[in-house]
Amino acid sequence: MDRRTYIATVGSAVTGATILSGTAIAESDDGDDPDVRFGDVEDPPNDVYEVGDTVTVTADIENYEDESKTVYVGYSVYNDGFYENGQRTDVAVSVDANDTVSQDLEWPVSSDAPPGDYGYLLKIWDDRLNNGAPDEALKNGLDKYDKTGEEVFKVEPYI
Repeated sequence: MDRRTYIATVGSAVTGATILSGTAIAESDDGDDPDVRFGDVEDPPNDVYEVGDTVTVTADIENYEDESKTVYVGYSVYNDGFYENGQRTDVAVSVDANDTVSQDLEWPVSSDAPPGDYGYLLKIWDDRLNNGAPDEALKNGLDKYDKTGEEVFKVEPYI
């Protein structure tokens, strides 16, 4: 099955006069525009973080179905590898029929995060296996928002 790619343009205003904006590719896992997908996504509000800080991305989850839906949204940061807080960064999000929900996604900077430039990856899944179990897994990918190839924020060494 062919994969359909579409471009999402994002922008966000942060404190002061600074405007952050960018373009990222969002892609359906099944080749069609997914019925539940990412809308606007706001990059983290700060450029630099240290151990103990929380890097927050805010994403709109849009539901184009005629019924309410609960999906699972994952958030991973990337710097020569993915950092997902022990694979526990996904959150359950309920979206009413033909509605949009804004969701904050958080990644606390831990001491094992190497200093450097980071991007991030967001994904929406339709289902979660073994809900709450240590070996749980997400399945049926609906959409992704990929900024892993960009320098979105920086982690500085903890001094």
